[in-house]
Amino acid sequence: MEELFSEETLELYKLCWALHISHELELDRMRSDLKNTSSFDAYSCFLACDLTSDGFLDSEELRELFRREMVPGIKDSDVLLLIERYNSKPDKSGRVTYSEFINELRPKL
Repeated sequence: MEELFSEETLELYKLCWALHISHELELDRMRSDLKNTSSFDAYSCFLACDLTSDGFLDSEELRELFRREMVPGIKDSDVLLLIERYNSKPDKSGRVTYSEFINELRPKL
């Protein structure tokens, strides 16, 4: 692999994978913590995020939720990435169902 990349690029490539793996492990730890927290109700959480009560989460609802909860540093592009990550259906409707929401909250590892 070293012949494919310059030394600097190879180090950045390795760092990228190391960060990705550490973030995924941390995210999965947080998912496990949520799963083991008896006071956390995923359905109630989904309903609280579903501001239009239509059974879906979309980018406008997430933007409003982040604005209301004063989550700093969230950009429109971040919200769209979240929707894309959660929206696993082949149609990529841009709307997240409860099933997709709960699937993203389940531990993966």
